[in-house]
Amino acid sequence: MLRAAPADAFGGSSRSEAGQTISLHFAGTNESVETDITDWQGFRARSPIGRFFTFHEIKGGEQLTVERVGDREYRLEPART
Repeated sequence: MLRAAPADAFGGSSRSEAGQTISLHFAGTNESVETDITDWQGFRARSPIGRFFTFHEIKGGEQLTVERVGDREYRLEPART
């Protein structure tokens, strides 16, 4: 997923070095967030990601599916079969 994101969505570790935002929509919830991707390859907006993991009871090591649904928009869902 991160390789498919626009290059300008990647920013530094501080908010002053933030990249341009992308939209993440969370499957199974009504929540979405505008965030950039930090230089450590994580989303800056971590609280909504945590709620998504809790909602779906996602554990460490589980995979996620990221689908591009528009220009700078992605849908995140568990990759369970």
